[in-house]
Amino acid sequence: MLDAGGGNDGLTWAGIQPKLALHTQVCSYDRAGMGWSDSGPYPRDADHVATELHGLLASAHIHTPVVLMGHSLGGLFIRDYAGHYPVEVAGLVFEDSSTPLQNRQPAYRAFDEPRKATRFDHLFNEALLELGIPRLFGGCSGEIDRVKGINQRVFYEDRCHEPFQAMEAEMEAFDLSGQETVNMGSFGDMPILVLSHDMTIDRSDGLPQSLIDESEANQNAFLRFSTRSRRVIVKHSGHFVHIDRPDVVEREVVDFIERIRGNKPDLQPRQTVVAE
Repeated sequence: MLDAGGGNDGLTWAGIQPKLALHTQVCSYDRAGMGWSDSGPYPRDADHVATELHGLLASAHIHTPVVLMGHSLGGLFIRDYAGHYPVEVAGLVFEDSSTPLQNRQPAYRAFDEPRKATRFDHLFNEALLELGIPRLFGGCSGEIDRVKGINQRVFYEDRCHEPFQAMEAEMEAFDLSGQETVNMGSFGDMPILVLSHDMTIDRSDGLPQSLIDESEANQNAFLRFSTRSRRVIVKHSGHFVHIDRPDVVEREVVDFIERIRGNKPDLQPRQTVVAE
């Protein structure tokens, strides 16, 4: 089950999902208020999202246990799900995932606070879409390399219906989601795969070293979740690992699933490797 990052819906997986589907059943979905899903009850915190996903899997008759893969903010949501429904989870894949209460960390706050969009910015951008300005200037059509594998017309129509309220609600609930999940991190021997972006890119982009150090520590912390955890640092990849390096994601996730199935022996636990 694929859970997208903040501001994204199921279309973000359109490039990698067909590749993974050659090896196992793969489902993606739009969280409440995102993509083509109706809005859901507030707050849009991890507990609400996990409960809704649990109901969705039951309604869709998806047999458990399942492997959950969460990108960025989606990592908090699958962490919450595994904390509440551990017997229904066969494994967790954290793709450059957020960590609870990272918003309170000094370097993160120093970097993020000056860049937060104001309420006026949100209203202005929402008004532009409502007035059809992006569509008038061709913003609802076109092709870009980063969305290969996605129906272009569907992708751009989706971008021209930005779910501002849902995105804002999830970010407003980020701290609450962190409080709900900060103590969820002891998953025994549950298989866990951590896919992290290439932080040398952050250095070349001029990000503060303190922020890079915090990010590295946060990603390493996932290894402590389980005695069967493994971290892969994906070279030449930014935050969207499944878009920048789908080859590595396909290889590592398929290998991960084969080990869960018992078709391959476990690798050295709590190991960090680099994928070129």
